Amino acid sequence: MEISFFIAAALFFQLLGVPSLQNKMENKFKNSPDFQVANGQAEESRQEILNFKFNPATVAVAPTPKNLKEPRLSAVSAVVIDPVTGNALFAKDKDAPHPLASTTKVMTAITAFEAYDLKDIITVSGKASYIDGTDMHLTYGETMTFKDLLYGMMLVSANDAAEALADYYDENHATKFVALMNENAKSFGLSKTKYVDPTGLDGGNESSAYELALIFREAVKNQNFVRIVNTQTYTSVSADGRKGHPLSTSNRLLKEQPGLYIGGKTGYNNEGNHNLVVEASYNGHKIIGVVFGCGSYDILFNDMRKIINWTFDNYTWED
Repeated sequence: MEISFFIAAALFFQLLGVPSLQNKMENKFKNSPDFQVANGQAEESRQEILNFKFNPATVAVAPTPKNLKEPRLSAVSAVVIDPVTGNALFAKDKDAPHPLASTTKVMTAITAFEAYDLKDIITVSGKASYIDGTDMHLTYGETMTFKDLLYGMMLVSANDAAEALADYYDENHATKFVALMNENAKSFGLSKTKYVDPTGLDGGNESSAYELALIFREAVKNQNFVRIVNTQTYTSVSADGRKGHPLSTSNRLLKEQPGLYIGGKTGYNNEGNHNLVVEASYNGHKIIGVVFGCGSYDILFNDMRKIINWTFDNYTWED
């Protein structure tokens, strides 16, 4: 290398006591293209360091625990996470697989938002109009906006709305839509979550409490989703304006403490019993809670109150 030669030569002449030649060699080295490039890169790095400004807002800081005694639950499994860090703040068998029931519809909503715009018109399939379980009384061939079907699916857990959204995606077959739900689960890095249908009627729809909390964290990034799950009552109207569908949320906590609880989704089937996922906010700090496998709605909401209240009592966030 030319640079190595110049450096060696300069040292040689310095030892011989020939400073004029040494200076000439140093000047030639400094004027060489390699030195100019290296010197320029060093200056750029120096300026980047000098101009760097630390922004504490970009660093996720975990809340500090007070080590209060944890509440006892009837739930089979449960978790509370900090949505900023993804860390579990409370956990009871948080990684155990469990039937999702209608909490499935959180992923149904995420996937539907990718497939449709709010104003898109969806035609209700025959399968959707005759589906079992909770519904919003849709009729075969009825047309609804995606937005109004979402309200039905998330407020009253309408299986007909969920099935209609999945069926319309691919000529009255939900298979491709459900495949997209599973692809989303994989893209979120989830290993314990799988979907068989868009409604949660099938007991094969499974996840863990922790992974459902992560799914809900993804869902609430969409402000349209947040607005819907934070609604207590709504009337969905058919696209032709002829038929109304009054809706009232099944999330009892939203009605009791609307300032604390800002959205969620209930679920029930024989395999999974009663399930619930919610987002709560207090003093500007949000948490997401999941409770799985409670014996009744009363127990379900009581367990959720316990873990949400305990978490806000037990942790201190830096403002």
